[in-house]
Amino acid sequence: MQTGKKKPPSTYITVSMKKLGFSTGFSEPDLENGPQITDESAYRYISIFQILRRMMKLCVHETVDNLYARENEQRLLRNMDVHVVVLDLLKIPYDKAEDTRMNRIMMLAQNLLQYFCYENPTNQAKLYELYFHDYQQISEVRGEQEVETCCFIFMNNVQLCKTITEKHVQHFVHLIELHGKKVLYIKFLQTIVKAENQYIKNCQDIVMSELVSSDEVFMFYDKSNLVDLVERMKSEKERQDPNSLLNYHVQLVLLLAMCTEGKNASTEIKCHSLIALDDIVLIVTHPDCIPEVKNAYITFLNHCYIDTEVEMKEIYNSQHIYTLIEKAFTSDIDKLINRANERRSLEKYLLETVCDLIIQFFNSPFFEQSAAPQNRNSALLSLHGHLVRALNITWLTTTQRDRIDRCIHILSNIADRRGLNQHLRSQHQAVELSRQRRTSRTSSHNIDHTRGNSTSSSISGQGSNYEHSQDKEHKRVIDNFVEYLSQVSIRLSPLIQAEISVLVDVIRAPQSLFNDTHKCRVIFQNGAFVHKLVQHAKYLLNQTNEILCLRIMHALKTMVHAKIEFENRGQSLRSKLLRRYFSDDKQYLKSLHQPSKEEKKISHSDSPDLKLTWDYMFVLRPMAPMRFVGIAEMASGTRLGGPSSRGLLLETTECQFCGSWKSHTTSESLKIKVSRGSYFEEDTY
Repeated sequence: MQTGKKKPPSTYITVSMKKLGFSTGFSEPDLENGPQITDESAYRYISIFQILRRMMKLCVHETVDNLYARENEQRLLRNMDVHVVVLDLLKIPYDKAEDTRMNRIMMLAQNLLQYFCYENPTNQAKLYELYFHDYQQISEVRGEQEVETCCFIFMNNVQLCKTITEKHVQHFVHLIELHGKKVLYIKFLQTIVKAENQYIKNCQDIVMSELVSSDEVFMFYDKSNLVDLVERMKSEKERQDPNSLLNYHVQLVLLLAMCTEGKNASTEIKCHSLIALDDIVLIVTHPDCIPEVKNAYITFLNHCYIDTEVEMKEIYNSQHIYTLIEKAFTSDIDKLINRANERRSLEKYLLETVCDLIIQFFNSPFFEQSAAPQNRNSALLSLHGHLVRALNITWLTTTQRDRIDRCIHILSNIADRRGLNQHLRSQHQAVELSRQRRTSRTSSHNIDHTRGNSTSSSISGQGSNYEHSQDKEHKRVIDNFVEYLSQVSIRLSPLIQAEISVLVDVIRAPQSLFNDTHKCRVIFQNGAFVHKLVQHAKYLLNQTNEILCLRIMHALKTMVHAKIEFENRGQSLRSKLLRRYFSDDKQYLKSLHQPSKEEKKISHSDSPDLKLTWDYMFVLRPMAPMRFVGIAEMASGTRLGGPSSRGLLLETTECQFCGSWKSHTTSESLKIKVSRGSYFEEDTY
């Protein structure tokens, strides 16, 4: 006879559990690959997965193109120490190569931390403290998810970026040496170098020093290896892959440009030895050079060689800029005008980066002192003509159009000083017509004002007129909004007072919310409601949160008013609420519609209506200003109603026993005992 053996636990996931996992966002490979688990373990994985996703949705509102922070929800999660729990979760060891389920959980945990601190400086500071101090997790940051979380911690937070140390930068540069040229490592260095559109000089110096001291970080091209760069630019895979070596090279050049931004002499000198002017021109003017690479190199050229702290006369006395104009800028502007399909890739490069370079270079005092520009007038005229044509593009934004306007204005002034106006007359007319069409869309007043002006003055004045009209519109909106708020306040004020008065009535007699047979009525008649409320105040005091306790008491006190006269709307709302809440106690409801004589004079009556309720503690109509003292003494009682209960102390109030006025000191005060089912008793008088 065979004895029954206990079946071993299931080592596979059932179909129903798989469906649950798929419905929550687990993919089939993520759920099935890895160590074998039971249904119970699978349910735990899925539960954690669901919790993390829900918290992520709490932190941000995610659209197709952008994220919007939910500050209130982020604060709520911070108060609940959710970030501490998630960091503890991330410290759990597991097999990263085999356990795909845990990999998915850890990725969501990192995403939650990123959304938790997104556009929230307070949460960023909390994570910074835990990541770089308490948990010392900076040494554990290796993977791309951890580095991306670090980017979110420092993103657009100047104060945190200023606290970055050389040790931290060394760690991230060392990651490039260990794990290869990953774009995300460069992104982190970009994040700490510039925040809130401000350059941070200390970070610029630290990052530049660490980059120069490493042999594995740099990846540059010159005449000897230009073929390799061209092959990468021709490869669609390299262009589309955000982690490709081509994209790494582009981000590295942009990082060097950011390190020199804001006129930093020490970083400028180091960058001069890394990328020469000849190499910049060679790469940018190559026929196969893509707009992303051109944008990076022109940005570097602007910050490292033109807008600099160190005088760089070489750029003004050489032909490099004019070679770029003739072989790159003008042909690219033609593509922008004639090829709509290339608009997205060319837009930032031409309408921002190139325009900024033109403004910086031709507006510099070193430009007029140089000899080379006199020989390259044809390049200036060609660039001016192409910019005038670009000004007529219909889809330009106001900012883009203003930037082109400024470039045209600068080139027009140069042509005027060199006697080249006869070559620009037809172009001046085109600029004037374009300007008039734009101003006609803003206001007829601007059209009449600008028709009598010259081309140069009209271009410079247009921006100020537009800004003035925008300021007037903003002021009108703000004034109307303030007026709207005041009207709403006037309309809602009596309704709010009516609601508060009903809340006072509820606190005064909570037992009247229930009928005679309900068990809660008996409990509330014996003071349970007051007991719970005061116990909560005692709990706050025990938790060293005395300020919050005092705020609760103050809020209750401010709800009490001696006489409140309601207008029709307020009285109507009060009547509706009273009928809704006190429909089970007709007698109390009737008393609320009449002036209560019992409130004017309190006596030791045996009537059950004068049993202890909240009104004897807070809602008695004061004849003089009243304030609460002795909160700590209230908390010192062992329990409500015991002999050690001291109650609340009232100062400068009417004595409720003799009707006289008296100021009571701490030792000689009217102490009101709060005891279950008892009356007020005179303890010391």
